[in-house]
Amino acid sequence: MRRRAAGLTAVLLPAALACAVIQVSTDADPSYRFGTAETFAVKDVSREPERAPGVKDQVLRSIEASLVAKGYERADEGADLVFHFDVGSATTVRYTTHPVYTEHWGGTQVWSHAHDEGRLVIDCVDARLERVVWHGYAHETLYSDMDDVKEATEAVDKILASFPSRGS
Repeated sequence: MRRRAAGLTAVLLPAALACAVIQVSTDADPSYRFGTAETFAVKDVSREPERAPGVKDQVLRSIEASLVAKGYERADEGADLVFHFDVGSATTVRYTTHPVYTEHWGGTQVWSHAHDEGRLVIDCVDARLERVVWHGYAHETLYSDMDDVKEATEAVDKILASFPSRGS
């Protein structure tokens, strides 16, 4: 029985740890010339209340810091690029089935696992063309003991890592 439990732990522990990783995807308009943009503005378009205080403010500051580090200048008016961000979370339910056999019958046992999943969407809009030219998305399983502000900063950094630097 101990071997079985150890084997089960060896299988489930890596799977549980893999869920705690921020998963990111990005996409860009291949025809858009980012080299012409010099200035940016950031706008919160979130429709949900914050899960933890300060997350939206930190996302805004992280986006600004990342873009300044890439050579763009912040502009209050007339920005070339406007970054819209949306922060939210939702409860996700995952179902798993396992065959169960006893000496009298066989069947299937269904396990359900509910967890909160946080998401961050960043869209880059060309202000002159009024269309999205770059899109980034991150999601992660949320746990009660997480530092949401730290996780939000990491998500922004991972999303914007592939955003082009000014002049490229």
